[in-house]
Amino acid sequence: MRTYDKILTHLRNGLSENFEILYKSIQNKDDLIVIFNCELFRILNLHYNRSNQINISISCKEIAQGSLKEFFVAIQQQ
Repeated sequence: MRTYDKILTHLRNGLSENFEILYKSIQNKDDLIVIFNCELFRILNLHYNRSNQINISISCKEIAQGSLKEFFVAIQQQ
């Protein structure tokens, strides 16, 4: 199973009303912006950097934002 399919299945199983409202309000992938104090970074840091030994660089934010935009486009195409 592709990664996007796994994530989409997980989201559909636990889809909250707020997420659905947010998803429907985003019209363009360029509307998605990742900031350092967002939930995405909190989860990534919790999973990959539990001991906080790694300083997160700006390029990591740019990569996460690019991946989020690709994920958004993949969901729209399904």
